[in-house]
Amino acid sequence: MHLRFEHLCTRLTVEDVGDEEEYWLRFRYLPGVENPRFVKNACQLTLNDDKTLQFDFVTEQSGKVSSQVFVKGDGKRAVTFHLAPGDYSRFSLTRRNNYAYITISNVDALRELEANKAYSISLANLQGNITPDDDAWIDEPDLPEVPQYDDFDINAFLRAIRDCKKDYICKLKDGDSVVVLKKDDWRNEMLLMQDVDFEGADFTAVDLPNMVTFDGGGHSILNVAYPMFNTLYGTVTQLNIYANRKKIEVWENNTEWGMLARISDKGTISNIRLEGMSVEFTIPNVLTTQGKTYNIGALVGWVKSGSLSEITLAGDVSVIVDSEYTGDYIVFAGGVVGQCSGSMEHIDNLGSHSTIHVTNKCRGYSSRYTGGLAGAFNEAIMDHCNVNTIVDAGESSGTWNYAGGIAGAVRTTSGGSGSAAIVDVTVTGSVKGGNIVPGGESTSESGTTTTHSSTGGIVGHVQNASVTGGIVLSKVSVGKQEGLNEYSHYTVGGVIGSMTNAANIRKNEGCIFFNANDYILTGYTAGTFCGGGGSTTELQAEGNTAVGMGKFVGSDR
Repeated sequence: MHLRFEHLCTRLTVEDVGDEEEYWLRFRYLPGVENPRFVKNACQLTLNDDKTLQFDFVTEQSGKVSSQVFVKGDGKRAVTFHLAPGDYSRFSLTRRNNYAYITISNVDALRELEANKAYSISLANLQGNITPDDDAWIDEPDLPEVPQYDDFDINAFLRAIRDCKKDYICKLKDGDSVVVLKKDDWRNEMLLMQDVDFEGADFTAVDLPNMVTFDGGGHSILNVAYPMFNTLYGTVTQLNIYANRKKIEVWENNTEWGMLARISDKGTISNIRLEGMSVEFTIPNVLTTQGKTYNIGALVGWVKSGSLSEITLAGDVSVIVDSEYTGDYIVFAGGVVGQCSGSMEHIDNLGSHSTIHVTNKCRGYSSRYTGGLAGAFNEAIMDHCNVNTIVDAGESSGTWNYAGGIAGAVRTTSGGSGSAAIVDVTVTGSVKGGNIVPGGESTSESGTTTTHSSTGGIVGHVQNASVTGGIVLSKVSVGKQEGLNEYSHYTVGGVIGSMTNAANIRKNEGCIFFNANDYILTGYTAGTFCGGGGSTTELQAEGNTAVGMGKFVGSDR
């Protein structure tokens, strides 16, 4: 028997794409013009009444056609899409999660792509047909259309994920049933099959056990107002979270807060899109606040260990932390994570033109850490992140107060090995540092206390850690406090606030003019690159640069 196989799809390769790792293809939607919203690249087989099979192309359930970038033999970066035959003379390429890239129009050679044929185009040869996009051509994305459930229950939904034993099925208002969560036949995995809406309601968070995976499948959970998981030991991936923006929570019994989880302990979090959040936390003036540590982030409160990767923030994200209590307590406030002792890679909000706002108003004693992505990285790695952050610790006060566009501090505490690092980040926006309480006689029995505030474009303070390949496009400032004594000190730098035994500070660029001479004040040390610590000669020899007026390193003599 001789069998002949032919491809029913067409293959389109686009060369000379940008630096992203993945691109999506879709038809550009034009108002008033009839055209499909998404490209068809899935298929279905239907058994006809006469026992024959009918093949049809359909729109993929995820509503996207994605392709990973590969490098050809000639060094060109390219993506390949397998599509239904048809007219591709006009389409758009977007970055992951539909963030704008380019639109291709009026390419005659692509008007009729045939089945079982391969086509290749080069963006370098199509300049007259290419329109660089910004987000203006895409309307604000519509919220997902959530099925009309009759009996959806948030607590039952979360317990089903935790237990990972069987499907979670709901009835629709029309009487039909639908699988909302599907248990994988072979793995400890729950797959989200439908969008769901939490409607801003309260619920009981659960732990996500080790070895359990919650795969969002590209679907969305809408109007989440509280942490979904208490401690995340397992894996969460491919999930869109639409936050309930108007919820205000007053802190009482919990010291960690994040929309996905309060704590991640060896958990894996990847390919998450967080859409908009505006939440204000007030630490109460109660006896139990004394000596506590609070970890507040938009996504996770405290990453004890584990990883976050491919995290996209869309719409403005705002985290405001205030306190009624003015005694002794520690606060870690970050735009994504409060405190991180794991790894964070490929965090992005520049593609969506959004802004991460982190505001720390906490007063009192002990430590305050405020950062655009994390309050502090302790024994942690931050790699390849591109963000726009507005960090404001101007109303906060503490014994030690650190603020930075990426993190308040990055440090290695066990033996000074220098394992903690911030690598290849770009940050835009602004950073305003925090205040210190007067130094001198301690409120405890430990003796004289030296107080310190440190503010930097990337990071406030570096201790036994590395910062390499950073680019700063943020304005840096701190309030000017008069009457400081010998035990009180401010450091401020366009890139790094201060350093102690830094392991590797290399090829960082301060690209926004910073006038260090504005801080020629008693108790202040400022530099266009770094406020305190390090040597100008050694840092410049490692390729570090900064623009501005005044010393390169404020403490360099």
